[in-house]
Amino acid sequence: MWDQQSAYNLISGNFPHYDLSNRFLSAIDLAASYTALYAVLHICLPSYPVYIVIFILRRKIVKALKTNEKLLSKETKSVHAQMLRCLTYQSLIPIFMVLAICLYLIAQFGIYNSRWLELSIMSSYLPMPVLSSLTYICFVRPYRQYCKR
Repeated sequence: MWDQQSAYNLISGNFPHYDLSNRFLSAIDLAASYTALYAVLHICLPSYPVYIVIFILRRKIVKALKTNEKLLSKETKSVHAQMLRCLTYQSLIPIFMVLAICLYLIAQFGIYNSRWLELSIMSSYLPMPVLSSLTYICFVRPYRQYCKR
């Protein structure tokens, strides 16, 4: 952990547009602190393997549905197609989380810094709950019918 003056010098040097008067500052040097680096990587890296697993499971579901297609009634096929469409769109929603993590890593490792980037990191998460709800309303028939009333 850096002392307050070192943090002030670092932040004011890299971000001169910040108003740092009457503020308490603290900073952690990720290069010097293995525990901080571990925490950042532990938060950021697990999302990628999970996202890959989501798409692998989706592919297995599609394959299983296609092999049993002849045994299913027309209505069951329709419900399965509807749910699969819903799951497909639902699996695309975490892209916003991956985007936020990428933006954070870009800023954290000093590849690029700007006010826009800082605001975009947390703003990238905002569409996720809205899109998740809309996915259910659009693709799940009982919810859609209830909302049409």
